[in-house]
Amino acid sequence: MAATLMLKERKDIKWIFVGDGSEKKYMEEFIDKHNLGDTVFLMGRYPGNYMGAFFGQADAMLITLRAEFPHIRAVVPARLQSYMSSGKPIIAMADGGVADLVSEADCGICVKAEDFNSLCTIITNDIIPNREKFAIKGQNGRRYYERFFTTQQCINKLESIINLSEK
Repeated sequence: MAATLMLKERKDIKWIFVGDGSEKKYMEEFIDKHNLGDTVFLMGRYPGNYMGAFFGQADAMLITLRAEFPHIRAVVPARLQSYMSSGKPIIAMADGGVADLVSEADCGICVKAEDFNSLCTIITNDIIPNREKFAIKGQNGRRYYERFFTTQQCINKLESIINLSEK
């Protein structure tokens, strides 16, 4: 939430969070305390089949992971694949697997986990002035998703692993 506060005066940036995870109450209180109601919106929980509609309206998808848990570096949340499938560019604040995948797919930008200053700088200095160029990264993510993450691609990969282990 630090980035939302740092960019509070930028009324052209809207933060829309979908879901109601364990931090929802904290986020509601943070928004109220810091008068972020014009720029930060909590949409609550929706069924998975609604996500495409939300993704379609977004300019970019945000994924953040905490830095204090070393095991998180090895995690690539499933939502990253969903974001890539949407064809929207990704803004990531994460280390390890997420950073590696965003870089390999060239599907967005990534700063170190919890590096809010760099995140805000990149959003204001690189992404917003170059929206069209940044949008292309979303297309890169979609192509990468189609190449490696579709159901058929995953089945093919599992079959090849099974076939190798049988030899």
